[in-house]
Amino acid sequence: MTPGSITSAGLACALALALVGPAAAAPTLVSERQLGGGAVRYQEWRHDAPTTIHLVLVDLSATEITVLATPQDLAGHTPTELSQLVAAPVVVNGDFFAVVGNRPRGLARGDMVTWSGTADSPTSGVLSLSHPGASGVIARLYAPEEPVDHQAWTDDILAAVSGKPMLVRGNALEPPACADAETLACVRAPRTAIGLSADRLRLLVAVVDGWQAGQAGLTAAELGGFLQSQGAANALGLGTGASAAMVWDGALISRPSDGVERAVANHLAVRLAPTTLVTLRGNVCERTTMPCSPIADAAVTLDGVRTTTSNATGGFEFTDVPARRVCVTAAKAGYRTGQQCKTLDQINGLQFNSVVLYPVGDPFDAAPPLADAAGNPAGDAGVTTPPGAGCCRAGPGPGPGPAALMLLVAVGLRRRRKTGASPAASCALAVVPSSRHP
Repeated sequence: MTPGSITSAGLACALALALVGPAAAAPTLVSERQLGGGAVRYQEWRHDAPTTIHLVLVDLSATEITVLATPQDLAGHTPTELSQLVAAPVVVNGDFFAVVGNRPRGLARGDMVTWSGTADSPTSGVLSLSHPGASGVIARLYAPEEPVDHQAWTDDILAAVSGKPMLVRGNALEPPACADAETLACVRAPRTAIGLSADRLRLLVAVVDGWQAGQAGLTAAELGGFLQSQGAANALGLGTGASAAMVWDGALISRPSDGVERAVANHLAVRLAPTTLVTLRGNVCERTTMPCSPIADAAVTLDGVRTTTSNATGGFEFTDVPARRVCVTAAKAGYRTGQQCKTLDQINGLQFNSVVLYPVGDPFDAAPPLADAAGNPAGDAGVTTPPGAGCCRAGPGPGPGPAALMLLVAVGLRRRRKTGASPAASCALAVVPSSRHP
């Protein structure tokens, strides 16, 4: 090797470092809308690529939600056309596909029937979705190397859509497959992708504008990083290129690179049914709800959208709340922020969910709040009702800084010299910001 020459390993590592640094500015939230009382939310983000990211957040625990994929007899429509055909206000394009015959590359299923001529592929991931039940929609994301025995699926599995590449796995970014000419993983391009939270209660659906003035698009790693930052523990790319499009509330909201939507083989869609609305009351209490030492003037937020302030008795109230799983967060100076989640039933018009806050000086292993007591007390928002069952976790901490990344790269390259590890294995250390979990 001549002095100053660049090996393929060096090029791969240079690409990996380019993907993680220099650090780009965090995307900026531009606007937000919602449907179904907040069960489905749309956010427009601006990335300094530059590009626009259209993100839909779907609460899969909401019983009014159905997530659909195109049945085979409706292949070949634009997202807007499919929105009208199946009465779904949210639709995005699905898998890569062969134009002749409108055949998805990977496994496809709609209306409980797997498409003829489609099957699980070792290069494609699969998202399967159940009918909505008492606990909402059950979603599962299969990685490309996981076999999917669709012939064993029962009618419980309503829909499935495939795609590639894998963007996030076990809360860690996937190294990009730059050689894949179909996904264009290392080229900024229009993209569609989906993600699931670790508890599989939230579905994230993203479309990136690209290939036009002011809209460069994103690489697979950039989109994966964004979805990870929004709570996706696992994420999968769907289509890449001019087919990327999103319909929100029945109308095209993204900007396809052709200027118009393309007809695609299959789609992913979200439909809402009418839901029961209830009144939710509770208290903000110090350390325990039984008895409750009320905390007044705490900022109380419902599902991160609606806000109020606790009154003199620590009470709060939200009206017209959809009967589904909700999370109430309370915060006040001098206390650690607390959150309590509960699934609201569709029978009782008045339900209760209180939040416990611990003073900042308290030990972190303080005992959890007591479970819900039998029966709901009467009275106004000043009641001292125990919280419902369940609680929410804190999010992941920040990734490693630049110095840590450089150390990881150095260790990886040294390991490769000693063991003969592949360039991809060495450079994966430079693009994965946190340890992978099974």
